[in-house]
Amino acid sequence: MSIEIKRAGFVMLQRVAIILAMVMVVFVNDALAKTNDELTCLALNVYHEARGEDHEGMRAVAHVTVNRFRSKRFPNTVCGVVRQGAQRRGGSCQFSWWCDGKSDHPRDRDAWGVAQHVAYDVFMGADEDLTKGSLWYHTHWTRPVWRTRLVKFASIGDHVFYNKQWKW
Repeated sequence: MSIEIKRAGFVMLQRVAIILAMVMVVFVNDALAKTNDELTCLALNVYHEARGEDHEGMRAVAHVTVNRFRSKRFPNTVCGVVRQGAQRRGGSCQFSWWCDGKSDHPRDRDAWGVAQHVAYDVFMGADEDLTKGSLWYHTHWTRPVWRTRLVKFASIGDHVFYNKQWKW
């Protein structure tokens, strides 16, 4: 084989390697952007649903959100879980803050920072699920009709958690 043919083959391999590297960068950047969006949705949910609670209460809310995302009963993204119900006309959102018409921008910087840390730990699996797989919760001061069909698991912070769907 001549040197020119070997050189042409080598140049071709270099070009293929560069193209593959570029494709990988696009996929990695896309994956990082999606993960960042998911973390932001989770942190916003923790912030709006459990701001002012102790660390355990915030963790428990984050775990229910992640448990739903992992369940076949709910949307397959954290953002989908958080925004569920918003698309239904006259329907209710799964999380009231999402559809209350108010700004969703966090105003309390300290609470937002804590919510972000909690969201990261829970999303990355670095935190034990205090709710043991719970998919539902409500605050102590509300009495949603759906609660009567569920089995209460625990009371954590300002919320009551349910991890079984039907009472028998």
